[in-house]
Amino acid sequence: MTIRRAFRLLPALALLVAVTPAAAADPAFSARAEHGGLVVDATISRAASGPGRDVPLRAGEAVTVRFAVSDLSGKAIGGAFPSGWMVLSGMGSPMAGNPDARCRRVLASLQVSSLPDQAEVDLNTFLVLVLNEDATISVVDPRGGFGGTRLLGLVALDGVGEDWVQLPDQERLAVTVPEANAVDIVDMRAWNVAVKHLEIGNRPQRLALQPDRAFLWVDTVDPATGVAQLVAVNADTLAVAGRVSVGSGPHDFAFSGDSRFLFVANAGAGTVGVIDLGTFAQVAELKTGPRPVSLVYSDLANAVYVADAEEGSVTVIDGRTHMMRARIAGAPGIAQIGFEPAGRHAFVVNPQAGTITIIDSALDRVINTIDSALAPDRVTFTSTTAYVRQRTSANVMMLPLDQIAADPAKVPVFGFPGGSRPPATEDWPSPAPPIAPVAGDRAVLVANAGDREIYYYQEGLAVPMGSFSNYKRVPRAVSIVRRDLRETAPGIYETNASLGRPGNYDLVFRLNQPPFYHCFPLEIAPASLRQAQRPPRIAPAAPFEAATAGHPVSLDFVVTDVTTGAPVGDLTDLTVLVMTPAWQTRKVAAPLGGGRYNVELAVPMPGLYAVVASSADAGIDYQPMPALNVVAQQ
Repeated sequence: MTIRRAFRLLPALALLVAVTPAAAADPAFSARAEHGGLVVDATISRAASGPGRDVPLRAGEAVTVRFAVSDLSGKAIGGAFPSGWMVLSGMGSPMAGNPDARCRRVLASLQVSSLPDQAEVDLNTFLVLVLNEDATISVVDPRGGFGGTRLLGLVALDGVGEDWVQLPDQERLAVTVPEANAVDIVDMRAWNVAVKHLEIGNRPQRLALQPDRAFLWVDTVDPATGVAQLVAVNADTLAVAGRVSVGSGPHDFAFSGDSRFLFVANAGAGTVGVIDLGTFAQVAELKTGPRPVSLVYSDLANAVYVADAEEGSVTVIDGRTHMMRARIAGAPGIAQIGFEPAGRHAFVVNPQAGTITIIDSALDRVINTIDSALAPDRVTFTSTTAYVRQRTSANVMMLPLDQIAADPAKVPVFGFPGGSRPPATEDWPSPAPPIAPVAGDRAVLVANAGDREIYYYQEGLAVPMGSFSNYKRVPRAVSIVRRDLRETAPGIYETNASLGRPGNYDLVFRLNQPPFYHCFPLEIAPASLRQAQRPPRIAPAAPFEAATAGHPVSLDFVVTDVTTGAPVGDLTDLTVLVMTPAWQTRKVAAPLGGGRYNVELAVPMPGLYAVVASSADAGIDYQPMPALNVVAQQ
């Protein structure tokens, strides 16, 4: 699926192009376009330090694309909301001597809805991340379309991921892995656990980034004493900055909007701790109920709202005095409390009681209770709607937020089918959200564990627009990585991207207001001599016999050139991934000569194991091996 804003084709503009000084340190590409009093400087910089502009950009490289927009005096033009693409030059007609007309033709082609994937690299899109129950993260490119989604990466974690958060640089993802006693840091450019493993304590579960994005907070258990601790990690350097002892968990976090205080719910201790973020010291501990499980801070009310699962109450703690200012009675069984974006109304979902309770923070009392016999257990918000997942139904409830302000007693309830199977059929609950809003759209993604699919729903429709495949893995949570152009400084718009296949390109830039467009010529070289050709073919050397669970099995296969049939025998990075939904292992294949390779491994349990392979040198990206499935017997 390609998500683009519709645009009006602009009148022809005569543009002047000139090479300009770099807008970023040592860019590999830079160019300038001027017209009508506007100046656009385009640069492309490599993500990793290395060769400068004298070395061509190569296919598959991770880069930062940046556009600086200003007037002729150099004054930055902010708030412009540009769009950008990289398209192969053959997409436009070859209008010799008229590059402006050719650029308009490229833009017209991008506008055609029946050709959504004309751009090799879309600078206006997003990626979908799926936290799976098999200790992986799926990285999905939605541009492939519903049912044809492209799997960009499959990140192997040290164990099953529990919770996650994107770090401020938008290049790294932190994931708690309780069984490995670690926080895995995933490189969101290369999509692997290549940056760092943080071993900061025993069984980390929850993590959260404070509003000023200075520190990442993780809950752990001291292995020597068994005392629960919160660990502060510098979000830039990933160094441990402090530790605070708290009550026993499970825990939930909420921060004051000014990043002065962290509130932590200690479910096992029946308390809420208040931590001073300037001193990393606990300054108060309040008894709020027998089992506080969820809390949320409202800047509008300057208070934290604490939901107790055992007695069903919501306790309101004043953000300034840290004193309890109200207690709102309710039914036992609360799963979550959350505030809509304006911070006025809190939603309390209770699967045991079958209710969604709405609290007005201006009054600190309940203004409406909506019944559902289908166990509502999670709530997620867009700017217009509250989305409520129901444990025993695939139907997702929708509550329009504007109706709550107009007449809270008459809130209409809508819904849509978020799949075919209810979450309770095969759910691996995670504290991370199973429903995620899509940036820039009134839309959400819904992870359906039973269907092993991610559904895309856009507001105003009766059913989802379609679904993205999760490749037979059970999703625990879903999130979005933005890859659209965003203003990072006045007049500076940039995003991270991976370059497409080799060829001559147009780097297309467009503004609606003020009106401006241009196509910058760009060349992308092959990543290697081998990548200038089609990727090799991988096939079994001979049919595989059934393996025995727990005993070694030897996999022999051959790699050949798809054009000549010649053996490809010099691959040193050929990696084989053998997996089931519940288990996986990776092995670097040993070359045997003559294009033959071998992997030896032992599978732990009976079943059917799928096998895929990857090689950066050969341009093989998680290529399935035809007829290469391993069957393990008891």
